[in-house]
Amino acid sequence: MARVIRADQVPSKSFTKIESTETFETDFALEQPFVESTPTSDSGSNPADDSSNLSSNILEEAQLRAEAIISNAEQKASKLQSQAASLLDSAHSEAEQIIQQAESDSTQLLSDTQIEVEQQFQAAQQSGYQEGLQTGQDAAIQNTDQLSYTLQQITESLESFKTQLVTQYEAEILEFVMVISTKIVGFELTINPNVIVEVVKEGLTHLKDKTEIFIHLNPDDLGLMKQYRPQLLEQIEGVGKLHFVADENLILGECRIENKSNLIDSTWREKLSNAAEAIWKLYHTTEVNEIEPV
Repeated sequence: MARVIRADQVPSKSFTKIESTETFETDFALEQPFVESTPTSDSGSNPADDSSNLSSNILEEAQLRAEAIISNAEQKASKLQSQAASLLDSAHSEAEQIIQQAESDSTQLLSDTQIEVEQQFQAAQQSGYQEGLQTGQDAAIQNTDQLSYTLQQITESLESFKTQLVTQYEAEILEFVMVISTKIVGFELTINPNVIVEVVKEGLTHLKDKTEIFIHLNPDDLGLMKQYRPQLLEQIEGVGKLHFVADENLILGECRIENKSNLIDSTWREKLSNAAEAIWKLYHTTEVNEIEPV
């Protein structure tokens, strides 16, 4: 007949290995009864041997149960470890995606920020350029107006100075012109004595009646002109009789040419006098043009 023995009825020393497995959750209930087979009473059996066999069976059964619990716990631990590794890989992957997305967003944000900053810089630069250009134009206009006003004042001052200068120094100016011209003519006659030939030719061209002509010369020019008589008769058309007359009142380079009805005074002093008179008229008639404001 079988006898049911509960686990709490087994001596504690028989469950030493089982106690080490209590930290794991198992599907095995320790409350499940141990079934002990009671051998059929045999008149020849020893009670001490029966008790030893029973104890050995219980211990063996307990060890098997403990090993089963440990194996099940190890399987569950391995499964949990695999799940933990999977969760860890998933977390790493998700974290990597988050980092990549954050880097992409950061790069895009930086690019957008740079574009916006560049646009703002260009806008500010253009605005500053336009403002500077307008300021420069305004300053240029103001400076031009000021310059125009200054030039107008200078023109008026020059006109006044010119009037005062001519009034105060006109005699000295004319005298200066005469002196300079005289020196120039004298220098020309010194280096080119043949000037008198050209003077006579020019005078002859102004005479209409060339039937008989008298040419008055400085005695020093008389010999030279006699040498040029053939050329004069050849070059001046219509010349009939040609007379050379010495005149000490004339200086070198001067001559007087006359015919029966006309007299041509070709003295360079007379020409200088005419030039001085022309200069005099120029000073009194020429006006300085006013400078129009810009």
